[in-house]
Amino acid sequence: MHSLTNSTEWVDTDDDGTGDNADTNDDGDAWTDSDEDDCGTNPLDATDVPTDSDIDGICDVMDPDDDGDGINDVDDAFPNDPNEQDDFDGDGIGDVSDTDIDNDGWLNEHELGCNTDPMDAFDVPSDNDGDYAELGVQACDINDPDDDNDLVPDPVDPSNPQIGEDFFPFNEFWAKDTDGDGIGDFADNDDDGDGWLDVTEKLCAAAGGRGDSMISSETPVDSDWNPGADGEHGTDDDFAEGDGICDALDPDTDGDGFPNPMNPLSPEAWEDHFPTDNTEWYDANGDGKGDNGVKPTILDDVSADPLPFVGVLVAIVGLGIGLTRMANTGSKDEEVDGDYTDEFEDFDFEDDELDMEDSEDGDEDADDSDEEDEMED
Repeated sequence: MHSLTNSTEWVDTDDDGTGDNADTNDDGDAWTDSDEDDCGTNPLDATDVPTDSDIDGICDVMDPDDDGDGINDVDDAFPNDPNEQDDFDGDGIGDVSDTDIDNDGWLNEHELGCNTDPMDAFDVPSDNDGDYAELGVQACDINDPDDDNDLVPDPVDPSNPQIGEDFFPFNEFWAKDTDGDGIGDFADNDDDGDGWLDVTEKLCAAAGGRGDSMISSETPVDSDWNPGADGEHGTDDDFAEGDGICDALDPDTDGDGFPNPMNPLSPEAWEDHFPTDNTEWYDANGDGKGDNGVKPTILDDVSADPLPFVGVLVAIVGLGIGLTRMANTGSKDEEVDGDYTDEFEDFDFEDDELDMEDSEDGDEDADDSDEEDEMED
């Protein structure tokens, strides 16, 4: 209502009976004209009121803490949200609501379970096999029972792994280290560390000999001997020394230079009759005793290998024949070389002619006699 008798008043915007000149809240909106002027709203428009987020009677433009959470707006990442103040990773989600405050890919609660700081993006749990997406907090290495995901469990005591546990918990390709040399069996050429290659032990075992690539006490047999300084087997300075070839594969088991027999039950004369004894190799008479210890007789030698003796015999016979021929040829030469001049000078050719005539007459008489005999018959 407008006052007709008050010369100082002429408008009453909110019709509250108090003229606007005297009224401190012209539009009657609960905000004084002065506050609205300060807050930038129209004091004559009841629908235009200041924003007061925390409803503390101080408009936001004048309130240093719009949401009333005790944190001034200049320090509040969410000045209009009394439940949020900080956004550590700047992702627009307040830290109170953010499940990964440092935005490192690990949930806050999981980082706490893995003993890392959820407020430090550089402090993340170690996950060797990268299985966090599947296992969650269980994936970090301090909680993961199989850090390299090779299906072999990590050792309970990493400093003393036991059989069945992973000796290399962070290497998916290595799990066992049978000989404890720091090289996994997958890459180790000698798993049991016995000095024999795994492949060699397997070949020796397959050939009927000994050898186990996983048991250091089960090694191939290598019976070779070193002849010593004199280079001769069967002398006092011989000593046992393997040649690196197991007996099951070695063509000369004792290393004496004579090959093992192809048929041990019937060795050839040139083969080693004693393949495990480097002091013996031949047995000329087949008595089971080596020729070095028991010297064979000539007959033993001939019986063992007659071919050389046949050759010698042939040579001797040939030599004898040659000498005989030479002797005969020498005698004839002596007769031819004699001087027969005197004999020719003393020879009576006339007597010789008479003898020849008598001989011819005799031949004719003989022929006549033969003819008469034939006629009589």
